[in-house]
Amino acid sequence: MQFELIANSDSCRLVPKSSHVVVADVRGSTQLIAAGKQRDVNLVGAACIAAIRNIFPKGRVPYVFGGDGATFLVEQEDLASCLDALSRVQCMARRNLKISLRVGSVQILELQQASTEVRCGEIQTGTHEVLYYFRGDGIALADRLVKQRDNRADEHDNSERPAAPIEGLSCRLLPFHSQRGKVVSFVIEPNVELQQQDKLFEAILAKLANRGDIERFCPVQANNVRHKWLAPLWFSEALFNRTDSKFSTMIRFLFESLIVSFLTKWVFVFDKVNRMTGLPSRYIKELPNQTDWFKANGSLYLILDMTNEEHDGFEIFLQQLEKEGQLQFGSHVSNAAVLTCHLHSSSEHSHFHFVDGDEGGLTTAATRLKTKKQFN
Repeated sequence: MQFELIANSDSCRLVPKSSHVVVADVRGSTQLIAAGKQRDVNLVGAACIAAIRNIFPKGRVPYVFGGDGATFLVEQEDLASCLDALSRVQCMARRNLKISLRVGSVQILELQQASTEVRCGEIQTGTHEVLYYFRGDGIALADRLVKQRDNRADEHDNSERPAAPIEGLSCRLLPFHSQRGKVVSFVIEPNVELQQQDKLFEAILAKLANRGDIERFCPVQANNVRHKWLAPLWFSEALFNRTDSKFSTMIRFLFESLIVSFLTKWVFVFDKVNRMTGLPSRYIKELPNQTDWFKANGSLYLILDMTNEEHDGFEIFLQQLEKEGQLQFGSHVSNAAVLTCHLHSSSEHSHFHFVDGDEGGLTTAATRLKTKKQFN
């Protein structure tokens, strides 16, 4: 993929002042992950994106997945529809998974008045998919403001709402075990102005490309796809997708989730064409290119499959830049990457896969970055 575009602020458009940054993130995600609920956290974060992808035409609302939530850029005329969809995801997460989802928005004008900016770009990742990326210090400010203004009123809302349109959301693939040594999740936050960030990001890309293509770090490879007859998250998917709190509804969705899990394994084993993935072998071939293992949300979010030598060298490189005051970073090492997938009904080629490091990779890396900042 054209990762060099991420390091070029001129390759992305300045977001107009009438638009909004919309932030959706799971409250208490660190504690949930410590309790073994990372995949549920990822599921809720990806559900926010699935709902938006299902409502709006392609390219209308750019997004970036962050592990425990997502960030969106929304035009003024689309804001009400976007917030409505996310509030429905919020209701489903609270009712069905006992997970509290924060949702809020900040207008770009307010961010500009605070002398920050937001830019948006995209990289073509397949015939029907793109990887969106956000640049500028306005994203971090919007995230802080949404958290500061959070009154948690939604947690006391017991009203039933229509289910969010999250069709095509699934998590039926097993974790992708490292094939090179370890999977390392990085959150790298620049400490320099936007134009200087270009040089900083170029240096990071150059370091990663020093001994080969950056794609070698992709933790999702076609030869590493694994299934079970019973998908690991079949139960959580069933609970999350149920449309009300009735016991009979829960049983129906559990049964349907079991059937789908068995059928999915069968069509992949025998490579049978189906209405969701099309031809499974082609779907698997497209899979690595249609993932967001390398992303920018103001900061760089990376999930890399690295050798021990590569990891040591990259950490030393980042530590030196940190000493120079150019950036701060957090990282987390695990043995695998995990995916949450959205298969869009518009085309069998339209499927995108949201990547996180196992054991709460991005959330844990972000927590370590936050701790580091508190002591500096």
